[in-house]
Amino acid sequence: MRTVSQVRKVMGRRTELDLTVTEYAPGGYLTLRTAPNSRPGVTQRYGVRASANGCQVPFSLELDGVPKMAERLVRAQLGKQIPMVFDRLGSLLKA
Repeated sequence: MRTVSQVRKVMGRRTELDLTVTEYAPGGYLTLRTAPNSRPGVTQRYGVRASANGCQVPFSLELDGVPKMAERLVRAQLGKQIPMVFDRLGSLLKA
C-alpha cells in the first residue's frame, strides 16, 4: 500500500496527515484514509470521469473526530485548498 503525506493549514494551524491508498481503480477512482483511530479521521475520495472538455474529478471528504462546531469551518478551509491541489496536480501532469 502507498502512503501520501499532506501538509496543510487548517483554521490557522499547520496540520500533517499521513493517508493510505485504500481503494484504487485506474481511470476510475482513488480513496485515501488516515490510519484507524487517528484523530481527526479523514477519508478523501477522488473520481475520474471523461467529459467533453477532458475530464472531471469529483471529490468527497469525510471527517471523524472533529467537533461538530468546528466541522463546518474545517470543511470550508479544506474546500478552499482543493482547487490549489488540482492546479498543482495539473501542472505536474503537463510537465
